[in-house]
Amino acid sequence: MAITFKCTCGQLLEVEDEHAGKQAKCPKCGESVTIPSTEEEEEPKCPGCGKPMEYDAIVCMECGFNRKTGRQLTTGGKPPKKKAREGEEEIPDESPIASSFSKSFVFPLKGAALAMVISMPLLRIGFAFIPLIGGIMYFGLFYSCLIDIMRTAAGGPRYYVEWPDFTEMWSEMIVPALIVFFAGFIVVAVPLGATMSFIGGTAIISQLGQLSNFRAEILPGLAGGAIVTGLVALFCASYFPMTLTIAGIYQAFSASLNPIILFRSISRIPKEYTLVALFVYAMLALPAVIGIGLMLIPLGAILMPTVQFYCWAVIASRLGFMAYYNRKRLGW
Repeated sequence: MAITFKCTCGQLLEVEDEHAGKQAKCPKCGESVTIPSTEEEEEPKCPGCGKPMEYDAIVCMECGFNRKTGRQLTTGGKPPKKKAREGEEEIPDESPIASSFSKSFVFPLKGAALAMVISMPLLRIGFAFIPLIGGIMYFGLFYSCLIDIMRTAAGGPRYYVEWPDFTEMWSEMIVPALIVFFAGFIVVAVPLGATMSFIGGTAIISQLGQLSNFRAEILPGLAGGAIVTGLVALFCASYFPMTLTIAGIYQAFSASLNPIILFRSISRIPKEYTLVALFVYAMLALPAVIGIGLMLIPLGAILMPTVQFYCWAVIASRLGFMAYYNRKRLGW
């Protein structure tokens, strides 16, 4: 008894039933095809989803699987979600914004990050006894620990923070700390400094001797200058967290100062970035609020370095998670 079936190219083939289940080569297209058995359904099934397909169909309309190329295509909407490889964490299609904020508070309390938070007051006191060099060492340690937290969070919340490599203090601690510090300093200080210099100018100084003009000319000028300075400060604050993210994770100093890269990255995740920026400035203000309470308890001032570092560690964790969950959309 003969079995008649079609190749994916449309060529009609006929073989004896004793060859059922074996592979055969199509004389027209040269592709290998599986010879169906007489008990199987006449319509072949899609290798991707298992749904029936027509004999001459190349692309499955259910899942978009191309039988010729063996690849998954998209028939509209979002592409099919790829499964994570063994040992990898599956990245969701949408960034889990709410859970990322809660994870940011817990992440600095795992692994070496917890030891960093606890030991910062002792390290600050210890380095204070070493003039100049101690300040440089504490500066490098403070920022390098935060960078390690951010970069670890950028790899996913399942990882644990480790201590920086103290054997390579200059390249692994001081240099990254300088990159992040000066990147953040330049993008804020330069625009604000230029604005204040332009507004402050010599015009107000030259008019200070004429007190009769204070209300008519100088006071409106000061008010207008304060408004302009405030707008520039708000503008700087809009991209400051993104600057820290790029400088901290990729150690890319020039890229962290490039306004095209900064605002292009922000435009790709506008909703989440706005929430992250507000979160960053709230965490920066939190130590001042907590410090008022610590002043009321004995030796409370000793705990301030811990509070300050923990708040910065939470910020670093949140920036790292932002980069991790949005790395496809950011295109970094």
